[in-house]
Amino acid sequence: WREGLGEGPSHNQIYVYQLPNYDKEDTTVAKLTNEELNAELKSIPGWQPAAGQLKKQYTFKDFVTAIAFVNKVAEIAEQVAHHPDIMINYSRVTLSTSTHSEASVITEKDVDLARRVEGAYMEMKS
Repeated sequence: WREGLGEGPSHNQIYVYQLPNYDKEDTTVAKLTNEELNAELKSIPGWQPAAGQLKKQYTFKDFVTAIAFVNKVAEIAEQVAHHPDIMINYSRVTLSTSTHSEASVITEKDVDLARRVEGAYMEMKS
């Protein structure tokens, strides 16, 4: 459960909502070996392992386009129930992902997310 301040007539209203439970089924995934990771990354341009995470920086023509990309990333993340860290610096977006449920290591979940994000990026470019 999470609490926060609402946006109603009184900004001091409290709202409470239940966060989705993505752990209803066993979603345990194993850490990828260096060999497995290197093989996977050959098909995902620009994604690199860094400090136990997969990471990539994207550069766009302007802030609005960068935010449109971030919104696409958010949709993908919700679909697969795996959420990257997102840093926005005007027209640059840096994504980092690791599987926190598995002690913050790189797993197939991270590679899958990177593939999907890369696909969305390629669609935006065309």
